Amino acid sequence: MSKLNILVATTSPDIKAEVIAASVAERSDMQLLEDRVLSASDIEDILNSLSDSSRCAVVLVGRPVETNELSQRLLVQHSELLVLQVDIVGDNVRIGLRDPRLDTLFDTLRDLAERMGARSIERIAHVRFETDRPTDA
Repeated sequence: MSKLNILVATTSPDIKAEVIAASVAERSDMQLLEDRVLSASDIEDILNSLSDSSRCAVVLVGRPVETNELSQRLLVQHSELLVLQVDIVGDNVRIGLRDPRLDTLFDTLRDLAERMGARSIERIAHVRFETDRPTDA
């Protein structure tokens, strides 16, 4: 299996972003693109410079009010992109992908649940489907 390309970016300098980038760099199944934490403002240009065949994920570190809009814009512009939003306050993580197939979504949910095991009594997953497609009223 080929390595998954990862871009790690932050809305402001933060130790979580540095730890995430270092962890990605140590993995044999991932490639930290640019070899550093990037500014969130640089992400779009870098993504646009990558070939369409490159499998890539973006880790955005910051407060949701600062990362939500960028995450949504990236998902609209890059249909195969996966965006992981990491909140700098607390331990909340959001995973965004565009037009997921139910089988893929549920396989991923199951895999996450199995990997997390019983490390915590309470685990919550919020799944929300949105579409840009018009709906019949």
